[in-house]
Amino acid sequence: MEIRSRILGGALLSTLVVTSAVAAVDPLSVAGSVGAGWQSFVSPNEDGVPFWDVPSADGSGYNVGYFLTGTGGYSSNANSPRLDPSKLTYWGYSSGLADLAVTLSTLLNVSANLKIEVAGLAGQNSVGYYTGNSLSSFTTLFNGSSVIGSTTSFTPNGSFGLAIKTPVRSSSNPDIFASQANLNTDSSVRNNQDVAIFKYVNGATTTFYVGFEDTPYTTLGEYTSSSHNIGDFNDVILQLSVQTVPEAGTWAAIGAVVGIAALQGYRIHRKRA
Repeated sequence: MEIRSRILGGALLSTLVVTSAVAAVDPLSVAGSVGAGWQSFVSPNEDGVPFWDVPSADGSGYNVGYFLTGTGGYSSNANSPRLDPSKLTYWGYSSGLADLAVTLSTLLNVSANLKIEVAGLAGQNSVGYYTGNSLSSFTTLFNGSSVIGSTTSFTPNGSFGLAIKTPVRSSSNPDIFASQANLNTDSSVRNNQDVAIFKYVNGATTTFYVGFEDTPYTTLGEYTSSSHNIGDFNDVILQLSVQTVPEAGTWAAIGAVVGIAALQGYRIHRKRA
């Protein structure tokens, strides 16, 4: 009975230590420029503030904000997640301007779901992620043949960015617009942010939504009469979530540690006996 108690004690201690380490990992974090951060969502009205709330060439009430909340032109769209605005935030500056240097980070598996595409180039655009602060590592998650509702997953193992690859200006030399705008393949449009990131917190569940713009957005939210139909961030919209429960392999590793701890406890007891 004493041996069992000590073994159980050793195993339990190991389980607590390992599980705590897993739980301490931040599921998915976002970072950017000094002064930028999560800002309260505002009901869209197409006045250009925040940067993603602009009129759309697709019609009235068609930017990403309307899609996320199931309002405007998406009031009857079955693909809209119809999110509670009070639980939504977006990444940017308190002034409503876009942050040009946004990255995400996680060590866990990321699940990506293709929510909608509203673009004339829907059949040719592709979206994906990159690592190492370099677009040479761009990996496609969804392309022009992907079906709405499709799901895929990836494990970035640390910091990563998001980007859209589009032939909007050249079919032979497509642009890549990244969440770190200084990496945009065309140096003349590196003052543009074509990726809008939103966070939805509902109780213990956190979900991210990403809207991509496939046209160089030169106004950073302060649209003008010549460009107000640019920057609706609805050309591709993704939903991202992370697996916070350890996978089978992780549980196997935890089990192995617990088993070793129990065996060591037993050996120590035998020697003392």
